[in-house]
Amino acid sequence: MRVRNGAWALLAATVALVAASAVLVVLNQSLRFTGDWGTTNLIYALALNTIAFPAVGGLITMRRPGNSLGWLCLSIGFVLALTLFGSEYANYSLITSPGSLPGGRVAGWFDNWSFFTFVGPLGTILPLFFPDGRLPSPRWRPALALALAAITLGIASSAFVPGPLVNFPRVQNPLGIQGAGWLEAGFVLFPVSFLVSC
Repeated sequence: MRVRNGAWALLAATVALVAASAVLVVLNQSLRFTGDWGTTNLIYALALNTIAFPAVGGLITMRRPGNSLGWLCLSIGFVLALTLFGSEYANYSLITSPGSLPGGRVAGWFDNWSFFTFVGPLGTILPLFFPDGRLPSPRWRPALALALAAITLGIASSAFVPGPLVNFPRVQNPLGIQGAGWLEAGFVLFPVSFLVSC
């Protein structure tokens, strides 16, 4: 029962984030051809994919609670929804109506690195655990370790390297650390981990 409740809660949170993002998409309409997510149609497609992942994950989890593939799909959908919401929130707070919402810089900072939280697992961890929620064999553990390292370094490289935020160049990274440029090695490991995991 707890597993089912957890799955439903994660699915409900994802849907709520998508709904909130839809409101912000309308408010940010003037940015659609300059924002980081592109046109409105692309955002709607992303929203549908965002709901599709946890819906499939929820079905898997309800039938097979121990199958990690279900939880992976639920989690990927949730972080994608959170990323979409963070991006639209930052757009509204920093560009559409500057200063009207609190935490705009934090949302912009999150937008700077959140890409890795769903693309990384989607392209590396999910293929490794498909279709039964387990690694094909223990020999694939190094591939999983490489994927986790690439995702971690990818997040760190965008979260802590100083300078302007990618999608909000007028805002300096609030958590930028001098000398953290070596973290950008994560960008090299990322495509390698994709190839190894497939």
